[in-house]
This record gives sequence, C-alpha cells and structure tokens, in this order.
Amino acid sequence: MRRSLALLLASAVLSSSTLAVEPTAIDPTKLLETAREQRLAESRGWQVLLHYRPNRTDRGVTSLADSAAFFLAPAGKWNPRGEIEATLEAFAAQPLAGETPARCRFPARWAWLEARLDLTGAGFPTPACPRLEQWLAGLGAAAVTLVFAEAFMNNPASLFGHTLLRIDPAQVAGDPARRDLLAYAVNFAAEAGNDLGALFAIKGIFGAYPGYFSLEPYYEKVKRYGDWESRDLWEYRLDLSPAEIEQLLRHLWELRDVDFDYYFFDENCSYELLGLIEAARPSLDLRGRFSGWVIPIDTVRALVGAAGLASEVSYRPSSETRLRHLIAKLDREEQELARALSDGQLQPDDPSIASLPPEARALVLAVGHDHIRFTYDSRADPTSKPRLLAILGARSHVPVLGEPGPSVGQPAVRPDEGHGSARLSFGSGVRDDEFFLEARIRPAFHDLLDPQGGFSEGAQIEFMELALRYYPERRELDLHEFTVIDIVSLSPRDRFFQPISWKLRTGLETRLLPRRGSWDDLGDALLYRTEGGAGLTFRPFEGALGFVFLDGTLDVASHLEDDYALGLGTSAGLLFGDDADRWRTMLRARVTRFVAGETRTAFSAGVDQRLRLTRRTGFELRVGIDHDFEESWLDVGLFWKVWF
Repeated sequence: MRRSLALLLASAVLSSSTLAVEPTAIDPTKLLETAREQRLAESRGWQVLLHYRPNRTDRGVTSLADSAAFFLAPAGKWNPRGEIEATLEAFAAQPLAGETPARCRFPARWAWLEARLDLTGAGFPTPACPRLEQWLAGLGAAAVTLVFAEAFMNNPASLFGHTLLRIDPAQVAGDPARRDLLAYAVNFAAEAGNDLGALFAIKGIFGAYPGYFSLEPYYEKVKRYGDWESRDLWEYRLDLSPAEIEQLLRHLWELRDVDFDYYFFDENCSYELLGLIEAARPSLDLRGRFSGWVIPIDTVRALVGAAGLASEVSYRPSSETRLRHLIAKLDREEQELARALSDGQLQPDDPSIASLPPEARALVLAVGHDHIRFTYDSRADPTSKPRLLAILGARSHVPVLGEPGPSVGQPAVRPDEGHGSARLSFGSGVRDDEFFLEARIRPAFHDLLDPQGGFSEGAQIEFMELALRYYPERRELDLHEFTVIDIVSLSPRDRFFQPISWKLRTGLETRLLPRRGSWDDLGDALLYRTEGGAGLTFRPFEGALGFVFLDGTLDVASHLEDDYALGLGTSAGLLFGDDADRWRTMLRARVTRFVAGETRTAFSAGVDQRLRLTRRTGFELRVGIDHDFEESWLDVGLFWKVWF
C-alpha cells in the first residue's frame, strides 16, 4: 500500500475531486489577456508544473500525469493554454462552503502565477491554507538530498539502482548522524500490488502499473535498502535555495494521489524525481537529456556533473558492507571464533574468546553479533534474540569503546564517477580463417570486464546490445548479436556469507548451423538463444572471483532439427585484475549437452582481456575456440571501446 504524502499530518489528506466554485467576484479577463500576451502557457515554468512533454507524432504536448483531478480544464492534459486559463478562473473564484480553495490545492501554480501576474495585487482572493502550512511546518525543510541506492541483483525492479529525495529539516541539517532519524524521503514507485520478480519486470516494461509519489521516514528507507537488501547508499546534497525548496514541496503537495504511468526503462523513479527538481528550478531541462531509457545513475550524473547541483556527497555503507569490513580485521582463527559464536556453538564467555586481547575480543563479539543480526533479518530466526543479548552483555565488559579500528571508508570511486552507461566498440578479427570487421553498441549498463570503479563487484547487466559484423571477402553484413538482456550476479561465498550466484541471457545471435540439415554443410544463420543458470562463486585470491554454474540453454532456429535444441551443461570461469583496474582478465569454459531437438554436445573456451587507456576508452582482446556439430573454429578479435 502506498503512503499518503500527508503522512506527517493525517488531517492534510484532502479531497482530490474537481473543484466546485461559486460565481467569481473577481473578473480575471484582464489577467487572462496578459497571460495570452506573455504566452505563459508555452513557457518552461508552466509546462514543468503540468508535466507536459512534447508529442512524438505532432507538435503538441501531453502531460505525463493521468489523474483527472490534476487538471482544471476538460482537456488540460493536452491543452496548456486551456489549463492556465481554467487555473486563473479557479483562483479568481470563491469556493463553495466546505470546498478546498484552488490556491490551497495548487500552491505551486499559485506561486508561479503570482510572481508573473501579481494575482494578489489584482484582487484575487487569498484564503488561508492551514493544512498546507501545517504540513510544510512539520517538514521544516532546510535542504534537499538526492539519495542513490546501489543495485540489488535479487529484485528486477532494482537491477539498475534506485533514487529518491530526502527532505532534511533545519534542526538536523548540520548533523549528518541524525538526518535519518528526523528526515523524510520522497519516493516515486509503481503500485504493483503483489506482483514480484519477472512478472513485475515484464508488466513494468509495458507501463501496466500506475506510479505515485509517497513520503515516509528516511530511516525506513535506510532499513530496507541498507539492512534488508544490503545496498550502499550515496547521498548528494542539492544546492537549492530556500525558495526553490519551498516550491519543490508545494509541487509535491499538488502531486499527492496523482498517478503517472510507470515504465521500467524510462518513466521510472529517477525520471519523475527529476520533474520535481525541475519544478523547483525550471531552467534545468533534466528530463530532456534522456530519450529511450533512463538509468538512475545517469540521472545522478546529470545533477552532479551537467547541472552542478551537488554541494556535498556522503556515503552510507549497508549492513553487509559494515560486517565485511569488521570481518576483514580478524585473522582466520578469530573469524572461526566469531562464526562459532554466531552459530551458537560458542558462548560469549567461552575461554577461547575471553582470553583474547580486548580489541580482538571486542571485534569477535561485534562480528558475531552483527552476523546474527544479518542472518536474522534474512531468515527471521527466533532463536537469535537470546544469543544477541548474551553477546551484548559480554561486550559491555570489554574495555574498548566504540567499534575497534577504523570505520568503513568511502570507496575511491563514487557511482557517478564510474564509466558511462553506454558503450561503443569497433574492431576486427578472424573467425574460422575469415577476416571480419565488427561494430557494437550497448545502451546500458556494465559488464564484468568494464572498469569496476563505481559499480558493484561481480554484477553484470547489459541491455539491448547490438553487434554487426562485416565479412569483406564475401561482402556480407551480418547481425552478429542482439542481446535483449544479459544479467550475471557473482556473489562470493565464505564462512559468513553463502549466496547463490545466477545468470540469465536472452537474445538473437548468428552461429554456424547446419544447412539443409547436414552437419557437413555449416553456414551462418540466426538463432534465438535463452540461457540461464545458478552456481557458486568463491574468491581464490584477493581481487579475483572464480565461479561454477549449472546451465540450461534453449535455442530456436529453423536450421535445427524440429526447430529447436534444449541443453543442459556446466560453465566455469576466473575473473581477475590489478588493483588499479588498468586491466582485467576473464578465463572461461563451457560444455553443453543438447538432449532434445538437435541433439549434440557443444564446447567453448576462451580468454578475454581488457586494458583501460583513459577513463572513457580502452581495448579488449577476445580469443575463443568453439566446438559444435563436430567442427571446431577459432574466433579472435581486438576491439577499441568507448564509454559515454
């Protein structure tokens, strides 16, 4: 259930029905003429407040807002001039008894028109808006912070990360440690009911959900993202003036219970939040920067880099990040003690723990306690509470104040400082003794060989990647690959964490397939491949990830027997690089036994090497060998990459 924007004051929930008005005592004709002369309906400020966007098929505009109550003119969703005139007429009217004055229902519109037409000086009624004033006073906003939650690989809704706004009250604006206790978070999200996983992603792609703005305590968001989902949070203080902050909140008030179509890839959480910031400062055309897809981190870059709105950046590590930081301070023997303590195999006063030096004992107790909390949040284990209390009691007798050793440091590269989400690559190579040229474009987002800084380790999400190959000898241009989506989650396991790694890929690709049903006559042909798997990831040495998967593959192509091939198999690999992230290497191997349709055994192996030249450019060398249909061939290529 979504929360009302009037969460602070329940009495602030107002009727969103169409305003009923008595005959006006003020004639707005003169101001209507002035508005027409100044072409206010076409101005940037008015179009932002009504969320108008240019139509793709004609020269008109359409509002992204879908609630009828958001418009005062019958065709206000498409008619900016009609809406501004209906708004002026409503502001000039005296409301019926018990009805909400238009000035109180649309305070951001009033403030914007007042600054341009002097409504008060023209004699327009200025009724008091006590509920609005109470709501604003309750928020006590002194600053606005953009919050970026890093990607959460186990939820399709959060694969690309998430953004929200935090309203910082004056009494804690200078105290970062207490902002989460008293601040409120502004969120935009789909009303998806009980839909989860793939169903949410599919329906979200096609705009099947309404989206709403909501307001709730920030500590609830920290608990959800930082504790339950283990997502680090980045907080970017926005350089907005007090007047701009007040206008942002006025517009937020106007948007309570107003629904927008929610689209997973473009009109999503980040896109709609940009609309709020534009309402505060209409000179910013933030949403105009995006066409086709909107990735949350790209909106952060738009605010931080292009708009220069971030005056202060802070990092809030998740509970898992903090726990891993503590574990790293322990040696192997101390880690064993902490895990035994967490599992209940040792008591906090066990001699093996009590005999440790005070700082080491404090760390072991802290890791044991935090690991119980971490697993308790995940599994709701009712036996954990007594163990937690016992550890806290033992910890109180250790003469070490606070957390032993240094706290979690901010990563060297912020998410907004990482490589661009889009990528172009050009190169050439040889496949089966045939020379080719290749061009590839990826709109989003990150793969395992891309520069790591600013991205989650072991996470790959690629969307709508297109690769074309040209073979000069036969003068043929092929669609080499069209990847709809390619996701890999490599989560390393150790004595404290046992996640399952997984992957999913689906898309078109050109492969050597039998022509005329004969394995003796192979030729390039398109097939549609969907493959996925689950497995385990481990860390053989620092900076490396090794992984093993059990895979399933479904190929569909007219060149295959019965037009399909269904296979099971296994894959493995090793990913590693240097500390400075100048280079990264992937060793990979895979075997698949196709057991239905076109039955056979296929094998592939290779090595991929990426070398970073600058923040935006690099080279990649790919060497691979494939064996299929009892034939083997080599595929080698060198590619220049540009991230933007």
